[in-house]
Amino acid sequence: MAIFNFFKSKTLSESKIAKLVKTATDPYVASEDRDDALERLAESGSDAAIRGMLQRFTMNATGHIADETEKKWVEDRLVSIGESALPELRRYIDAGRRLTYALRAFQRIAGRDRTVAMCLEVLERLGPEDHRNSDGKAQLVQHIAEEITEDSLNRLLPFLADHSDDIRWLVLSVLEACKPETVTPAQRISIAEALAQALSDSQTGPRIHLRTAEVAAHGEWQMPGTLQALSADVEGAFYLDKKHYVRRSTASNSSLRG
Repeated sequence: MAIFNFFKSKTLSESKIAKLVKTATDPYVASEDRDDALERLAESGSDAAIRGMLQRFTMNATGHIADETEKKWVEDRLVSIGESALPELRRYIDAGRRLTYALRAFQRIAGRDRTVAMCLEVLERLGPEDHRNSDGKAQLVQHIAEEITEDSLNRLLPFLADHSDDIRWLVLSVLEACKPETVTPAQRISIAEALAQALSDSQTGPRIHLRTAEVAAHGEWQMPGTLQALSADVEGAFYLDKKHYVRRSTASNSSLRG
């Protein structure tokens, strides 16, 4: 047994791992050299080596095809490592940057349910007020939105007030796919209140106000009585009828998407 472990072990020192990571994340070295460094890290399989492999996702190499090939290779090797790669994948995802390949690897190992639960936890930890990780939050929302559940929909609603308009737009796109008759009565109220809040938010710009009105009108969500009027930047394109439904003005025929 001791002899088997001796030959199997590919333990690398901290300094060696640091050297390999430096090569693997250098966009100017030859692709073959990066490949060799990544292979040696993968063979080690230690937490520190996995952490180093994940750093390959943070940089773009010269040459789009080579860059994508290397990142996909890292994703596949992480999947081959299996469950033991999940703690470092989670730590990387927690940082909230350049998540596409890491999220795919996590889901291939852990499955959809565990991945969505993790994404929601990370998203909620960052919160709507976070403005430093907008790209990462957008990737998390997109991953969650691939298959919406009642729980995930409820937990995405606070991000309709996100610091980033891009996040708001993504959440509105999720809501656009919903209909009042397909959600629970409690959700119907929550969605209507979230849309009304977005419509009345004085800190929201015209682009999001218009998109929110469009989603509210498209889904025929009845607004709560607290919403007495639409903002000035929406008037002319939409109006609030007597039953508190947002309606598109007949004079407005242009698309508001963009």
